[in-house]
Amino acid sequence: MGGLSWKKSGLFVQRLAEGAPPRQAALAAGYSRRRAAERAARPDIARRVVVIRGENAYRNNDVPAILDVLIAEAKAARDGKSAALYISTKALIAEAERLISQARTPDLPG
Repeated sequence: MGGLSWKKSGLFVQRLAEGAPPRQAALAAGYSRRRAAERAARPDIARRVVVIRGENAYRNNDVPAILDVLIAEAKAARDGKSAALYISTKALIAEAERLISQARTPDLPG
């Protein structure tokens, strides 16, 4: 029974990572739509979604997407209880946002 649950969970996470809304991802995985948002908000599920998005962005050499994942990771880390972690995360977010703006600004002919 655990194997089926793991397969369903994996499919649910994969669909979320692809950008599907929680209810649609739940249906695709064979879950009820009723608690889809609650399931998607679970820390273990949210973490796996971020990891898959990061892997996909890296595989596709998509710098803006990689930076978006980096910001999501930093914001999740910010929720920790350590002041040092918060300060370093804040700096990481600022740097990632700077890089995103550079990556998304088209080069204009000089």
